[in-house]
Amino acid sequence: MIAQEVASELHKRGITPSDERNFAAPRLTELVVIGLVRTVGKTICAKSGRTVAVWSAAGEGI
Repeated sequence: MIAQEVASELHKRGITPSDERNFAAPRLTELVVIGLVRTVGKTICAKSGRTVAVWSAAGEGI
């Protein structure tokens, strides 16, 4: 998932007040530091049109 997709899912579940990616991106960085997630590639974000990281839980396949 990309940070925007993570943010949308968190909002859908009522965890965050908005689907803004800035609610998720800092947490993803923290999760990398403790080894729970990792980047597995790059893609183009449909919302922003920018190249963004694709994230996966550590230990999961691509």
